[in-house]
Amino acid sequence: MKICLLLRRIGLRKIVTACFSFFSISSLAQKTPLNNQSYENWDALVNYDISNDGKFVWYNHGSLSEGISVVVKSVVDSFSVTYPFIIGDPKFTADSKYAIFLTADTLNVLKLSNFNRRKIIKVSSFSVTTEGGPQFLSYRSDGRIYLHDLARGRTFDFNEGKVSLFNSQGTVMLIVGDSSLDWVDLSTLKVSRIIHGKISGNPVFDKNGTGIVFCPIINGVKSLFYYKSDFWKPVELIGGEKYLKDGRELSFRAPYFSKDSKKIFFGLIMQMNSHVRDDWDRNFFLKPTLKLWHYKDDFMQSTLSGMAQNRSVEVFAAVGVESKNVIILEKPDSTSVIGGNGIGNEFVITNTIGNSGEQNWNSYKKKYELISVMTGESKEIISDGPVYTMPPKLSSKEAFVSWYDYHVGNYFTYEIANGKIRCITSDIPSQLGAGIDETYADLAGSTYGYFWLADDRGLLVYDQYDIWQVDPYGLKSPINITGGIGQKNKIIFRLAANEYAYPSPKIGDTLLLATFDTETKRNGLCRVMVGKENKPDITHMSDGIYYFPWLFVERTPKEPIRAKYGNTYILQYMSTSFAPNICVTRDFKKFKILSNIRPQGNYNWMTAKLVKWNLNNGRELHGILYKPEDFDSTKKYPIIFHYYEKLSYQLNLFRTPEPSPGALNIAWYVSNGYLVFLPDVYIPPGRPAKGIVESVTSSIKKLKEFQWIDTNRMGLEGHSFGGYETYVLMTNTNHFAAAQASAGVSDFISGYSSLGGNFAHLYEVGQNNMRTTPWESPDLYIENSPIFKVANVKTPLLIMHNKDDGAVDFAQALEMYVALRRQKKPVWLLQYEGEGHTLDNPDNILDFALRQQQFFSYYLKNNLFPQWMKQPGISNFRRNPLGNETK
Repeated sequence: MKICLLLRRIGLRKIVTACFSFFSISSLAQKTPLNNQSYENWDALVNYDISNDGKFVWYNHGSLSEGISVVVKSVVDSFSVTYPFIIGDPKFTADSKYAIFLTADTLNVLKLSNFNRRKIIKVSSFSVTTEGGPQFLSYRSDGRIYLHDLARGRTFDFNEGKVSLFNSQGTVMLIVGDSSLDWVDLSTLKVSRIIHGKISGNPVFDKNGTGIVFCPIINGVKSLFYYKSDFWKPVELIGGEKYLKDGRELSFRAPYFSKDSKKIFFGLIMQMNSHVRDDWDRNFFLKPTLKLWHYKDDFMQSTLSGMAQNRSVEVFAAVGVESKNVIILEKPDSTSVIGGNGIGNEFVITNTIGNSGEQNWNSYKKKYELISVMTGESKEIISDGPVYTMPPKLSSKEAFVSWYDYHVGNYFTYEIANGKIRCITSDIPSQLGAGIDETYADLAGSTYGYFWLADDRGLLVYDQYDIWQVDPYGLKSPINITGGIGQKNKIIFRLAANEYAYPSPKIGDTLLLATFDTETKRNGLCRVMVGKENKPDITHMSDGIYYFPWLFVERTPKEPIRAKYGNTYILQYMSTSFAPNICVTRDFKKFKILSNIRPQGNYNWMTAKLVKWNLNNGRELHGILYKPEDFDSTKKYPIIFHYYEKLSYQLNLFRTPEPSPGALNIAWYVSNGYLVFLPDVYIPPGRPAKGIVESVTSSIKKLKEFQWIDTNRMGLEGHSFGGYETYVLMTNTNHFAAAQASAGVSDFISGYSSLGGNFAHLYEVGQNNMRTTPWESPDLYIENSPIFKVANVKTPLLIMHNKDDGAVDFAQALEMYVALRRQKKPVWLLQYEGEGHTLDNPDNILDFALRQQQFFSYYLKNNLFPQWMKQPGISNFRRNPLGNETK
């Protein structure tokens, strides 16, 4: 995990942690177990980059206690240098001759040919040219901007400035001052004052680096101006006298250019008209405290309570840099499809939102429209788009709009010139997505992403495993560019890039693909050519993780980075027992590890084993069994089941230890003598509880084959949907000695109509997968609601749930707690003030971690009984940090 996320969750100060004697395991000569302070000195990879010539890399790593260091290293030999207390990320110059970085208030200019370093003190920020011939460095020191010519060794001093910015071509530098904006021509060092006045935000260059858009404050009003190098003064496009009237104002959204630099997109705040009541409504009724809930209301009254009658709304707009015409691209009840080819030079795709919260209570579909940036004319292209699937995309040359229709499981194109709609994937024999009984209805056949080729020559679309090239006219036969190898071997192929940033490939281009074996969980990379059926090389996959898009959500490594002027790539590698480290490769067959980050080497770490078993219907499920590094097969170990749908894909994920904001710190538990098992859970339509019980109980039968698992000391733990799974398992089985549920649903009926964040849509066709309503199938909702089976409970339960939870109503925890308390069954509810679906306050995170650890230690290890569990009113660790009594 990146240090920035760790800093956000835990904070910079040292947290005093109570040490509990009952957490320790038998002390051997080997490594020590993790404790609740281990994360403070946990050395972790933060970020990295490669020089344009591919000969040097830098990477950041560090910990809370030691801070962040930067390592600059040669790729071709072992020479490297390390500097502590790095601030921000270093930068390589475009010519690959220098690495530049800040340590404290010192700017370091490192010459890569001999690793000589020049230091400049009292520097607060810097920037470098990333393209072009002459290499320049700018920095701010003592409130002034300096420009340094790296090739000639000359430094130029400018007047007071706050920020300096280079265009990507390395030909212009902008200096933003407190009350000025200057243009510096780097070929002549001529300075031109663009405007006097305060600037809001930073200016933005166009694609060619010859024009900018910026927002000065004129007479207290934020305006929008355009300037080019050959202008004698900037041009006001949007200002107090131009368009900003009747309550309109520019929003905080930063303006930016279209790809052709002919339009500027920006955000505009507009006032919405208040609702007009008729005379009868106004004069007849006295209603000073009344809220009228009307079945035709666009908004629920619970939503309206936080809304003013006279509201303002932000809309997306465009202005021509030459015509100066303003086109409003969004209506108050619509929004633009940002990213993923939703915005082009000529067109913008929008979708209706209306009251998007209405999806909580009623069937809600999106209507997609194509808006002309030139005229504002709109055309409806999809009238009933699904809420949660990927929105339509514009093609590369904006001749088509494309989308996936999950109702029929195919891709379609809309030809903008004539309005023709074509199904373009009907000839693909494989399934374009997960089957209807494999996942939720609204995501069944999910697009998984797709890409347009350059010049609208075709699209690359994903099926469950392979990648197909299809014709936008639906005339040419589809080409399986991965040769069916994926389907044959159950290996998923995906482009090794962020789909929103990927440039449109051409016929004949070589694509880099990420591969993932769904059976072994091995990962690798390979190359294929666009326009032909390939036989990708899958012989160099590894029992680790290099890169795979979307698979691990926030923990997905960033995509491989290619050196601009070479064929060398930098990426990271990890496995269960190998912390993320950087490596380089040229062929994706041989990899050279460049860093040596091994925090796990100081502790009793873990191993991971892939476990496979079958349900009664023959469906195969997978799970991960974690064991401690000092595992002894002659002992019996307690085991905790942790789950959230399908987690077996994470077999080779390196699990950084950290106090959990809601779930299970797997590394801590394994290091301290527990086994942890992550079973995949199959959720059949309409029967989630049945699927959960069968998935987990069938896995227990498999685990009983291992004599070193103590099946009398098994625990349950889950967060959110995993919290619901915990409630299901403890109300339908008596296999478990302890259960901990965080922010889970206990009652499908009350949850269905909750005014919080639990949506009806979620129950019908989302994660809960019921495929029906409570009034159509009340027995089915009762069957899948743990609250109706609390009489069966024999498992002690620890709940963590908070009143400000916007995803699962706090009342769900109260229902379970009250029902169990009524029967005098052991149950504890941890409620942290000011917290939501997960914990954010570092003190609360640590407190929850300690109580969860004590809870499982008592029930699964027969250790001392925490006083807060035994005696009502004892809640504060600081008052009695140990708080234990013997059983």
